[in-house]
Amino acid sequence: MYVYIQSEKSLYTVGFYKPDGEFIPESDHPDSDSAARRVNFLNGGCFSEGILKEIKKMIDKNEKEEKIDELTREEHSEALWGT
Repeated sequence: MYVYIQSEKSLYTVGFYKPDGEFIPESDHPDSDSAARRVNFLNGGCFSEGILKEIKKMIDKNEKEEKIDELTREEHSEALWGT
């Protein structure tokens, strides 16, 4: 299981402990939040709520752009063909 430790004043290290107690580092992070996100990911967790919100925004934006493109094509078609 991955964990994070505060290895220096402004440095958090993600890693795991071997059965003999030795800590094996995996990555360093400037704050506990980013270290916690990495630990969550490495331990099989899902995306954080913030990341899921960003993904949803991207999907919503893409769907809006596709709808605008569709409406623009329809308007263009109507102007050209009267349909």
